[in-house]
Amino acid sequence: MILDFPPMPAPYPDAAEERMVYVDTLTGVLYLERPGEVAAYAAAHEQLQALALAPKPTRDTLRSIAADLTT
Repeated sequence: MILDFPPMPAPYPDAAEERMVYVDTLTGVLYLERPGEVAAYAAAHEQLQALALAPKPTRDTLRSIAADLTT
């Protein structure tokens, strides 16, 4: 599957400190650049990353869920 993302808004941020959040919605996209917005998404990402399972336990969990759905 090939994902075709919309073009980045001009000018494209070159500096590492110019962080941006890309949000794909049902009817369009959002590019969030305000420090508070970026910080909220960065915090959510860090929390999800801390709770995420490693690859093998993830596969095992998904297989278990799939098995439950087919029985």
